[in-house]
Amino acid sequence: MTGLVDKLEGAGLVRRRVDPTDRRIRTLVVTGAGRQAQEELARLMDSCAALLAGCDLTDAELGTARDLCARLAATL
Repeated sequence: MTGLVDKLEGAGLVRRRVDPTDRRIRTLVVTGAGRQAQEELARLMDSCAALLAGCDLTDAELGTARDLCARLAATL
């Protein structure tokens, strides 16, 4: 989990905040850039869903498409 948070923080999408009552606890705060990325991702997912809805794909093919999208997203 730490590696993922490090990547998100390095990309400026989140920042760690120290808990004022317990310095051992860190809270993640989504930045403005992180919110913009969330909104863009939601738009892209809606576009993909609309495109796939018009296709005559089996459940297995839709699963494969979903898995490929997840693998591509993981490289970002």
